[in-house]
Amino acid sequence: MSKIIKNVNNVDLNVPQDFQNIINSITDRVFYLHGDIEDNNIADISYNISKLIIQDDINCDLYTNYVRQPIFLYIQSFGGSIYDALGLIDVILTSETPINTICTSYAMSAAFMIFIVGHTRFISNRATLLYHQMSCFNFGKMKDIKEDIEQMEVLQKRMDDLVLEHTNIDKKEIEYSFIHKKDLYYNAKDCIDKGIADFIIADSFTRKKDKKKRKWSYDWWRMAKQNN
Repeated sequence: MSKIIKNVNNVDLNVPQDFQNIINSITDRVFYLHGDIEDNNIADISYNISKLIIQDDINCDLYTNYVRQPIFLYIQSFGGSIYDALGLIDVILTSETPINTICTSYAMSAAFMIFIVGHTRFISNRATLLYHQMSCFNFGKMKDIKEDIEQMEVLQKRMDDLVLEHTNIDKKEIEYSFIHKKDLYYNAKDCIDKGIADFIIADSFTRKKDKKKRKWSYDWWRMAKQNN
């Protein structure tokens, strides 16, 4: 059965309903995490991802040949609340449905933690990732501050354990950065070498400068070859 739709030129197109369903299912499985890592945006994403996971769990019980389709989580964030980040991290790690993380700009601090636990992790050529020790603002009585510090140490160890488990960053590198108060920045190549990411997203085209004609041109041949 086909569905008639119109394109921008008002021309009727026959689009198979099955194909339309596939397009809809793909867009339903793409999420974009941007801005601060805080309760509102993490709650929304966790809720919607969890709904898809539950649907997949039910379908796996009902249909023997059901195949879980991956969920894609784009990340662009300088970080934020580690408590909220850990909530989404647990959603990802407990999911049998693949949840792939993609960074096309930056994923730092708490956002870094979310990125590294993706089932498959993609990074663009010019993206930057950062890992560093926790920071916070404390006030109150001395006993209150001591309790906060103790809890920060618990959270920091939890973060370090995740990094050691899901990347090839070693304990000495983490300890060195903490002693010298140094932030750990990683570009795309670093992320592959350090086991932070699994794949670099290649550019689909390049612009080459023709010195004789003094103009920029698209490398169409390379594009066509990649798309075939």
